[in-house]
Amino acid sequence: MTNCILTLFKEINFDRNSNDKYVISCCSIAIILSALTITGYFFIEKHVTSIFEASMSTVVCALWCAAIALVMNPSNNLAIEIVGVSHLIRNTNLYFFTWAAFLSSAYVLTSVAQEFHLVDVERVPLRLVRWYLFLIASVVVLGTASKLRDLTCSAELGLDEYLCKITNYAISLGVITTGLAVMPIIWSHIAKLSVIVETIVAVIVTVFYCVGAAYITDVTGPGKLHISFC
Repeated sequence: MTNCILTLFKEINFDRNSNDKYVISCCSIAIILSALTITGYFFIEKHVTSIFEASMSTVVCALWCAAIALVMNPSNNLAIEIVGVSHLIRNTNLYFFTWAAFLSSAYVLTSVAQEFHLVDVERVPLRLVRWYLFLIASVVVLGTASKLRDLTCSAELGLDEYLCKITNYAISLGVITTGLAVMPIIWSHIAKLSVIVETIVAVIVTVFYCVGAAYITDVTGPGKLHISFC
């Protein structure tokens, strides 16, 4: 988190807009709350698995949910910027450490929920956890492809029919795989997860992603990665 806020102060001009100030405020508050929580572990015995810790973890995770949405938005020109029809990672530190801080806060919140027996992770089948992770990945693909469509299929920016076609495929891939991922998840909550159904769904999504990975991440596709080391 400290790395993120230092990078923000370095990259952002003193004439900051509301988004810049909000992200810096989120990072600053998260750092202060994290420092207080760490201090409590060393000096306050009752702090561990207390309501205070649970509240802190919830607030920190909520702050990073808001911060990551703003930092990763290309229109804010923080971690990512738009160059032509591509998204450019303009600052690797801000990009990767924002994700690291967000995932860390989510992990802490999950651990605290486990301590309060709100979520019994140990009883969740490993295969079901993998389907949840796949569902999240599919939603990310869908959201990113939908955002890129405004650039790749825009007549004002110079319509590239091939690039637009692949972007539409990426959107379709996200929609289809999200729907397929939900099937075994719902099935597992209603009845025992069928191995046959799970295998069929797994084979279908594997085929879709094999084709998608080949075309979407190709050097001429919408998923090509540009990184600027700052």
